[in-house]
Amino acid sequence: MNSIIIVDFTLLGAVAPELLTLRSTARAGDAILLTGWPGESRAGLELIRRQGLVVSPSTRQKLIERHLCPQPRLAEGQLLARSGQVSSMIDVSDGVIGDLLHICKSSGKGAEIDAAGLPVSSEVFEAAGAAGADPLEWVLSGGEDYELLFTTSADSVAGLKKMLLDETGTSCAHIGKITAQTGAVFVRLADGKLIVPSVTGWDHFSF
Repeated sequence: MNSIIIVDFTLLGAVAPELLTLRSTARAGDAILLTGWPGESRAGLELIRRQGLVVSPSTRQKLIERHLCPQPRLAEGQLLARSGQVSSMIDVSDGVIGDLLHICKSSGKGAEIDAAGLPVSSEVFEAAGAAGADPLEWVLSGGEDYELLFTTSADSVAGLKKMLLDETGTSCAHIGKITAQTGAVFVRLADGKLIVPSVTGWDHFSF
């Protein structure tokens, strides 16, 4: 008999049809936006795993709390859905790249991420430096942050960013665009080079 215990549960909910925002309705040319500071949960996990990493006490406390007690962006998601300006949306519990791939595959589209536009908190920079890691890798593949990744028309970007900040205090970054190339996700580096990301995020069925 296997000694490993697995606990699983399912939550069901209801939503008004006019507020339903799918992952399958992104459009080529849409802007890709991302709330908050992804990568902080991954940084917190690294600090738990590697107790000897030297970071400031405030950074340690914040990042470990972000890993152990992630806060879903419920108010932000409802606000975005009510705006009527969001074409698709998903949380990044599986990582930015992994969940962007979900949107692309469901929508029959591709994506290009601008590395220079990715939000990286000072705490993630500090922890990644202590760990000898690439902070952008943590941002793109970390997961468990429950930030929101969503798409909208280019002319709606400024208004949605202001709305989120004014009404919830949550910042939002414009990190790329949806393309017509089905299933292809690329990252544009600071030198203009396009690369295929080497990490995709958490796979629930990989172990």
